[in-house]
Amino acid sequence: LVRLTGINKSSISYYLNGSREPKQQNIYKIAKALDVSEAWLMGFSVSPARIPDGVRTQFISINIPVLQYGYDHESDEVIGYEIFSRESAKREDYFAIQYKVEDMEPRICVGDTLIICKHADLSHNNLFLIKSEGNKVLCRQLLISGPYYSFTPYNIKHQPQVYTLDQINIHNMILGQVVEMRARF
Repeated sequence: LVRLTGINKSSISYYLNGSREPKQQNIYKIAKALDVSEAWLMGFSVSPARIPDGVRTQFISINIPVLQYGYDHESDEVIGYEIFSRESAKREDYFAIQYKVEDMEPRICVGDTLIICKHADLSHNNLFLIKSEGNKVLCRQLLISGPYYSFTPYNIKHQPQVYTLDQINIHNMILGQVVEMRARF
């Protein structure tokens, strides 16, 4: 194993007797040398079959910043990172927010993480992160009826906001489209 991985003998000994945990790069080297998956090697209940490195490169994973969600878009601060996988994804195209308002309950709850793509396609029924009056940042479902774009909350205690396309463009309202929601349990 030392010869196959390039990891020194004392480190391998520590890993085997459980006194140390290998770093990620060493888990990769050991799994590759043994021709098993990293997850299986770490004890997860998954198939030991290894996905070849050439196939792995077809999947892109990026770390995107998670912003502390507040009504004021200008005061967002990075509170962590989420791993996001999407074909041809670029880190600068995505960000995440931790949602802190009950206006989209029951489908999106306080504490859920929303993955946002900055390049939004204004399509009927999609979810968007918008900047509304008073610089409030809200998640809303878009309902289109003729020339009117209604940004609607799921929670009926909150009112929809209706705009024309010109109003949306002038005020630079769309911060991005919600492409994934990760629920907090």
